[in-house]
Amino acid sequence: MEAADLGHRFGKMASVFVPLLIVAGGYMSYELVGSLSALFGGNYGQALILKALFVAALLALAAANKSRFIPKLTMGDQAAAQHLAKSISFEWMVVVAVLFITAVLTSVLTLPA
Repeated sequence: MEAADLGHRFGKMASVFVPLLIVAGGYMSYELVGSLSALFGGNYGQALILKALFVAALLALAAANKSRFIPKLTMGDQAAAQHLAKSISFEWMVVVAVLFITAVLTSVLTLPA
């Protein structure tokens, strides 16, 4: 039950902060690349798009976990805890991919001129 309560509270906080992060990320992306042509045409912009796709996948996984497994945990389904743990492990792999792309963006690629 404790995991279900934690998941529910985390979901409530995420419903406020995730939209704010999406807006801030979109604005910063535009400010960094300067134009849509630079976003789609340059290596930096394409890497930024790839990062955004991985973050979107991460958000989709989190939403699926919240809607599928948290209600089952609340009802006492022990199998849901195992499924949630596996899903969170997969989410960590996506987080590592996002961090890798971020490292490439900040150390290998240069901003469009």
